[in-house]
Amino acid sequence: MLINVLLLAVLTAYYLRIVRLHGRENVLAPKSFYAGINLLRITPYMASVLADPDVVDVRVRQAIGAVNLNEVLTVYLACELLGAVVFFSLWRGRSADWTGRPSLRPAASFRPGLPTIGVLVCLGLALVGLRVQAAGGLGFLLANLALRAEITAGYGFLVTPAYACFALAVVAGAQRLASARTPSNWALFLGVMLVGAVGMSLFGGRKDSLLLGATALVAHAYFVRPLRWSSPVFPIAFLAVVVYTYFLGAARQLGGLDSVSADPASVLLDGLQNLSAFFKTVSYVDTYLFIVAHFQQAEYWWLSVFQSFPASFVPSLLYPDKPPVDEGVYIRTLLEGQFLTPPAPARVLYPSSLPPETLGNGYAAFGVPGVAAFFAVKAWFFRRAFRIRLRQWQALPLVFLVCFAYNFQVSPLRFVQLTQLLLICCACNVLIRLFRSARR
Repeated sequence: MLINVLLLAVLTAYYLRIVRLHGRENVLAPKSFYAGINLLRITPYMASVLADPDVVDVRVRQAIGAVNLNEVLTVYLACELLGAVVFFSLWRGRSADWTGRPSLRPAASFRPGLPTIGVLVCLGLALVGLRVQAAGGLGFLLANLALRAEITAGYGFLVTPAYACFALAVVAGAQRLASARTPSNWALFLGVMLVGAVGMSLFGGRKDSLLLGATALVAHAYFVRPLRWSSPVFPIAFLAVVVYTYFLGAARQLGGLDSVSADPASVLLDGLQNLSAFFKTVSYVDTYLFIVAHFQQAEYWWLSVFQSFPASFVPSLLYPDKPPVDEGVYIRTLLEGQFLTPPAPARVLYPSSLPPETLGNGYAAFGVPGVAAFFAVKAWFFRRAFRIRLRQWQALPLVFLVCFAYNFQVSPLRFVQLTQLLLICCACNVLIRLFRSARR
């Protein structure tokens, strides 16, 4: 137990050092942002696990079985620390910037008007509407949020374009707010963010809405005013995230929407009294513990989760035996007791996911050395991503890079999502350049 406490303390201190070192001027600078996200995902929940191992999901505890939980915790924490050190040791060079080009001034960039923001929001809502309609309509989807994965299967390709529309609209709103901090511009910025969050929530997941909120915070810090830890924005944002996460989590249970609508005050009070549930929700610790325990006894997967990557861009409506884009489906299937491995088709797998991300995929590939190798690959991708030049509109690199820093993992799912987003941003960059050239 003592070694686990020491490992968690060292890991936490390491991330805090990164936050202090790179977040002096603006706590939401890229490296500080990345370290802060990892602190939020790991430290609070891991501390509660060390204090009371019973908080670990009962299915994970049962799956660990004969393997000593403390031993699994030690291996997991050592992997987290190893990954963090490898990643930040290799992600070096000049200070990263959200626009990918610090010398680009706002005046040189495209500045959208209200019609552009309106078109982006309408496009995002139209894409959400397509998926909702395919799921049987809004009423049916809301009544069956617990089964959202099954009833929206085959339309996952709409999520990233919808997110891109809302995120670009949010950043455009922040740019207008930077030019004039009027009540109307504040209302526009917050309103677009709220509409986007609600729209992305209709896809059934929390992550895209939280990412949209993170993009709004970074856009505010970059265009309007840098944020420091003393800013009241952070406690307000944290409270909003806790409430949103708990409400959506409650609504996604069987019969949960009826419970939430019948007594929202009680649900809110319960959520605020159980903050540990929030930290568990945003953490991947349980998934990592299961992966470590499973692959201490089972054969490694090597790189088999990546062998069907080219098929990821083909909609499952056209390819019924398509393996899942989200390799976390394999992990969830294992946890449910079915020993199916890549590249089994998605239709025979459990319809929900436990994303393994970089650490889990690395350990599943070939153990602790795999973790080090995958984090080295991740650092290489980060270095390349922050050199991207999308010069026509500052919102384009900012939207892509915030999503990249928040979401990118050495994972087929993340590769597909971020490739889609990058292609959308590149297409917008070309269209803006053509539009500006035509007006000259």
